Amino acid sequence: MNHELSDVEKLRVLFDYWLRHNIEHIDENERWLQKVRDVKLNNVANELEAVVNLSKEVNHHIKHARDHLDRDTNYTKEEKGRSAETITEKVPHQHIEFHPVGIILTPYKDQAPRQPQPDAEGDFRIIVDDRWADALYRLDEFKYICVFFHLHRSQMEVPTRVFPRGRTDVQVGVFASRSPARPNPIGYSVVGVKKIVKNTIYISGIDVFDGTPLIDIKPYIGSLDCKNDANSGWIDRLDVKEN
Repeated sequence: MNHELSDVEKLRVLFDYWLRHNIEHIDENERWLQKVRDVKLNNVANELEAVVNLSKEVNHHIKHARDHLDRDTNYTKEEKGRSAETITEKVPHQHIEFHPVGIILTPYKDQAPRQPQPDAEGDFRIIVDDRWADALYRLDEFKYICVFFHLHRSQMEVPTRVFPRGRTDVQVGVFASRSPARPNPIGYSVVGVKKIVKNTIYISGIDVFDGTPLIDIKPYIGSLDCKNDANSGWIDRLDVKEN
């Protein structure tokens, strides 16, 4: 199959992406606008309302540009349907965007451990955005949770191979490592749940900086996530295990 798109087809894909992207931001800004109005920050509300209106005007022009493109290139409804059916096959690289669902608070301002420390001292909390508070329902029935987060302070170049920590005699592929230098800066840790109060999860020590954006939470399920026959791969052959 030919995966090459013409510039016109690429522009159509971009128009649809821009529209969806802007709608998401408009919805989010309108939620914050209401919060700002509720606390009587009128000057802030006026500026944020202007942002929302400008975003809506941008989308209005994007829609018109897309309609002009369809008319000027005689793009028919049948072609549009076929394009929608095959678009994921035609576009080999797509832009993927995540929005934080909360924030992780820790005592680590400038230096964090490389692995979670269950007995670490200090305040460790996950604060979920208000709109997702109800998504925590019954999460407190689990002893551990899987936390996915954005490595927002990572500025490392991403090699295909890395040296395990403290070693210069062994190289492994970055996908065969726990290196924080990732093609997509997504981190993952398993932590204990102490208690949940409204939209706040009090957790055991986690290996992230204070203010780390939260991407997702899933329960750690012993029967699914614990593999009794798991090994440590190349780490088993090192004199000193990676930590």
